[in-house]
Amino acid sequence: MSENLALDLEQPNDLGNERENERNIEEQQNESDNEEEKDVDEKSSSSKHSWVWNHFTYDNTVKKARCNHCKTLISNNKGSTSGMSSHVRSKHRLLIDENDNSNKNKKQITLQESFQNSAEIMLYNEDNFRKLLIRYVVMGDHSFLSIESKDFHNLIHLLRKDASIPSADIIKKEIINTFNNGIKEIRKVLQEVSGKISFTIDAWTSSNSISFLDFGIMTKILGITTDNASNNNTFLEEVSNELAEKNIEFDNVNQHVRCLAHIINLAAQEALKSLKATVNTSEDELLNQHENIQNNNNQVGVVGSILCKLRTLICKIRASPQQREKFSAQCKVADIPDKMVILDVRTRWNSTFDMLVRARELKEPLNTLSNSDINLRSFTLNEKEWECLAEIELMLKGFSKATKQICAETYPTIAYVIPYYNILLSRLEDFRDSPGRCKEGKEAASNAIRKLLEYYDKTDTSIYTISLVLDPRLKIQYMKDQKWDKRWIESARKKVLEIYKGKYAPIEINNINNEYDSSDEDLITHISKRRRVEKSNEFETFIKGDRAPALSDTLNWWKRHKEEFPNLANMAKDYLGIPATSVPSERVFSSAADVVTSDRARLAPETIRAIMCLKHWYRSGILE
Repeated sequence: MSENLALDLEQPNDLGNERENERNIEEQQNESDNEEEKDVDEKSSSSKHSWVWNHFTYDNTVKKARCNHCKTLISNNKGSTSGMSSHVRSKHRLLIDENDNSNKNKKQITLQESFQNSAEIMLYNEDNFRKLLIRYVVMGDHSFLSIESKDFHNLIHLLRKDASIPSADIIKKEIINTFNNGIKEIRKVLQEVSGKISFTIDAWTSSNSISFLDFGIMTKILGITTDNASNNNTFLEEVSNELAEKNIEFDNVNQHVRCLAHIINLAAQEALKSLKATVNTSEDELLNQHENIQNNNNQVGVVGSILCKLRTLICKIRASPQQREKFSAQCKVADIPDKMVILDVRTRWNSTFDMLVRARELKEPLNTLSNSDINLRSFTLNEKEWECLAEIELMLKGFSKATKQICAETYPTIAYVIPYYNILLSRLEDFRDSPGRCKEGKEAASNAIRKLLEYYDKTDTSIYTISLVLDPRLKIQYMKDQKWDKRWIESARKKVLEIYKGKYAPIEINNINNEYDSSDEDLITHISKRRRVEKSNEFETFIKGDRAPALSDTLNWWKRHKEEFPNLANMAKDYLGIPATSVPSERVFSSAADVVTSDRARLAPETIRAIMCLKHWYRSGILE
């Protein structure tokens, strides 16, 4: 596979613009019936028995029904109200009172199921109200006491006079109960999984091992993905020891997947560190800069001084409303989109690259503003300095693109770990060896290469090899394309085939009859020996077949070919499901600051855990 194909592998975004989708749906409904419309006057429309006419008025001028809420026109061909009904359900979510059998009295919903994509109407009852109230508190990071406020009670009772609103203590208990019930459901789902299970972990403590083992999936564990913190090595060792005591095989080295996103970030930081371009200066220090920092070249280096000038300029613009207004005006003069400049942050991956990209896009207004203001003039970048920043941007571009693609959660990424290493190493080598490259740039690229190679050597395990070979876009042919040594290719092939034959190939039962000894009065049993054999050579057929196009959906490919390769498909399901990064788990817990606010500083750890887990389960659809 070429580098371009690998790096440009973009997954389609299924999230369209909500308003555009609604408009398209309405247009389709308006045009769905091309038959001649019948005239219906206002009197006849008002006599309609359908509840939907409480929300529409028939417009004789255009011969369509007009929504009373948003004035949208909907066709009413042959008296059909289906289009009108669909409109008010999707556009103006309604709540049906299940005690009102006539379905004539409708109320517009305020506490609505915004988490559902469907337009189903929610029935009111006490259980549904409690469920939505729990979701409201969890998803909105509301304090438990907020539901006891007079204003909240007035709001709910306006919508439903007989609604029973629980106290703060009760809602807390119900959140804990909902969490515990969710754990039971998840445990059941995991235990019923037919194949192997892989997962990520963000932060480890000794108590985590016990909680983890309580899920009853010890025999199903295939891969565990973590960042590169040393305590995660301790976690894997403890898991290995626990499982060994139960005679369950687990290799804490070969089944440990190191987060590729963290490794990419380490390499990028290594490059910036050698350029003396890392973020070591606080915003307050930048704001206090009064002279051109280039005078301190001996301390920070040429590239470091240029970046410090840019950071200072950006910081001064962002910190002053007057400067922001002037900058916005310069963007308009230059006919450039009025975007805010970005300041990089040490803890945010690829933020230096993002800062450089945005600065290049806003180069003209930045130069104009800094030149025209005596307080900013010393931070103006000349053309040579802009060229230097462009070189750094070019070096960091591959890191940024690889990070964004490898951190996906909805499609497999483990098979692309080795290709990403190869692509990044190749690009850094090209950058380093390009004619005219400055000495600092060469050194930065070399340091990044060294850091990547340090971790690349750790990918010589069965997990990475099998995942690569079972990706229909790559297969063993990828190794040949990369001109790997024939011995390595053959070794990889044998490694995959050995595990396939040992654990996934079909089983054939061969009965071997023992000779009957008439003098033996015991019951003679027939002992069956099982051995793995291949009735049809799935592996060889798959390997020799054509590769799938680079933009193919791996999961859909295996779904379509499951009948052709039933056993190999099970193997692919296990290995391609291993996460390449620990980013998904970190995203879940990155919202802790929103949960533990000054108003909720006394929350118990168990409550915090319940809220954060429930929030993720709601968002991902695990819980309704």
